[in-house]
Amino acid sequence: MGMGAAFLGLGVTKLLGLSPQYVFFEELGLPRALVPVVGLVELLIGFMCLNRPTQSYGAVGVILLMGAAALSHVMSGSRLYMLFINAYFLAAAIWVVRMARPRFLQVTAASERHT
Repeated sequence: MGMGAAFLGLGVTKLLGLSPQYVFFEELGLPRALVPVVGLVELLIGFMCLNRPTQSYGAVGVILLMGAAALSHVMSGSRLYMLFINAYFLAAAIWVVRMARPRFLQVTAASERHT
């Protein structure tokens, strides 16, 4: 639930224009208009993480978003300290997915499918 609340807060700050990510996106050469889009994605992920039935889907969204964020920090060579935060959210999201064992990630053997 903490992860969901964190992403709701991050999304709201981006949508209200209060996030320092505007400067970081410019440093990366990305358009400023992309920040509110990321904010909407973070809001969606936050709501999904707070809702028990969609929690594992939200966790997968966190994994994808934090993977992209970590990649952007590494590629830019700036704000590398943020990798610790990315790693924390990645680890928490992987733990949620592992504990939930969502149906969309389950793999069954071919012999089990035909029985």
